[in-house]
Amino acid sequence: GCRGEVKLVVEAEPSTGTHTRSACALPAMAIQRIIVQLIVVGTQIVSRAFVEAYKQAIVNASRGGGAAQAAAGAVKRSGKLSVEDAHLILGTSKETNAEEILRRYKHIFEANDPGKGGSEYIRCKVDNAYNVLESEGVAPGRPKAEAAETGAAKEKSAS
Repeated sequence: GCRGEVKLVVEAEPSTGTHTRSACALPAMAIQRIIVQLIVVGTQIVSRAFVEAYKQAIVNASRGGGAAQAAAGAVKRSGKLSVEDAHLILGTSKETNAEEILRRYKHIFEANDPGKGGSEYIRCKVDNAYNVLESEGVAPGRPKAEAAETGAAKEKSAS
């Protein structure tokens, strides 16, 4: 017998007249070595893919991370958002009507739902921007249910 080795069995069709034979082919250590090599190569492939995805994410953020950069920049400049910064965060301007401001706010706020992989930080900045425009009378007031939802989001982010 083949101790510590794996048997290789070769069978042929009985109609051809060939015989079934077995031979000691690969020692168990060789199979373990092959498995380890497969794991190492697989890990290298996944690692490279992760690094490439990370590099691409950095490139994408530098190209189109306007809302996030605007939110971060607005906070760095002063403790309170200006009306201009609020418009910048929401992607609106002074000429934008109240309904469009509300539509943009809802779109960005819902797109950044943390439950769907969004950013709570950006969500808070968007909410603060809308609050500034609302307090200035530029944006319409929100329904009570919506205001309660954003208040709950603020409490959650504060903890």
